[in-house]
Amino acid sequence: MPHQYHLFGLTIASDLELPELLPAPSGAPVDAHVLLEPFSKQIDESIRLTHSAFFHPNIQFGHGVFQMDVDGVARYRVEGGSRILVSPSVGVADIDLRAYLLGTAVGVLLHQRRLLPLHVCAVAIDGQVHAFCGQSGAGKSTLAAAFHLHGYPMLSDDVGVVVPKPDGQVLFYPGFPRIKLWRDALNHFDIDEKPLVRDVSRADKFHLALHGSFGIEPRPLRRLYELERGEACSSPKVDPVSKPQAVGLLIEHTYRTELVRDVGDAKNHLQQCVRVAQTIGCFRFTRPWDLGREDETFDFIARHMKSEDV
Repeated sequence: MPHQYHLFGLTIASDLELPELLPAPSGAPVDAHVLLEPFSKQIDESIRLTHSAFFHPNIQFGHGVFQMDVDGVARYRVEGGSRILVSPSVGVADIDLRAYLLGTAVGVLLHQRRLLPLHVCAVAIDGQVHAFCGQSGAGKSTLAAAFHLHGYPMLSDDVGVVVPKPDGQVLFYPGFPRIKLWRDALNHFDIDEKPLVRDVSRADKFHLALHGSFGIEPRPLRRLYELERGEACSSPKVDPVSKPQAVGLLIEHTYRTELVRDVGDAKNHLQQCVRVAQTIGCFRFTRPWDLGREDETFDFIARHMKSEDV
């Protein structure tokens, strides 16, 4: 009997136990399957084969099929937005196996389903979602931890799915119930690292589980903030971002955006980004890069998120 989990509004039936995910609601129809089974090293009628220095695996693209081979970990095949096949390497640790499954493989599945996954942290305030994007190291997770510790429902620390609806509303579907924090942030927030799971790729980053304080229901997306580092002595500030610039931000911060052309629908992706940018407010949030001023920074952005600025 496969395990069933809830992620991005989808019910996933999995041969693998996935402790990072929340259990699916009882009786929910299954949208996708994760299957442990062997399969060929080569896609039939493969369009092309490449080696990506960014991902590290060998990658193949076919018609509705994506395959990657991660040395010493596993071979993954994603088919038609409905199945992920996994063939593990001998002796691979479960946590390493899940890292690529719940990362690139799930990202490809979302693109095959013509969804819009965004690389953002997100928090709910007054029933609406405010999301934060930024380059690696911009402090998304630190900000997420501050909101969590102030009692706000978290919906994403890493990836969430945005769906523009026919009625003009944009819904945000929550991602993984965790926050990934560097050791200096753990020390700042006085969080003990001992019971936490260490990140697979970064020795000084840890996973803080939020299973008991995580919203799973979709909510309207109200705003997107781009995070930028300011000087330690500067004051926090928020500046509006134009609609064309917002489209660019959504494209740039689409999760695995470099794979959209090969595994998704590039035209549909652009149209979705335009529709979202036209609906939500978009801002640039520049904050002093100083953990000692985190309380000041948090108070500033929390006030702006509750304001009527558009």
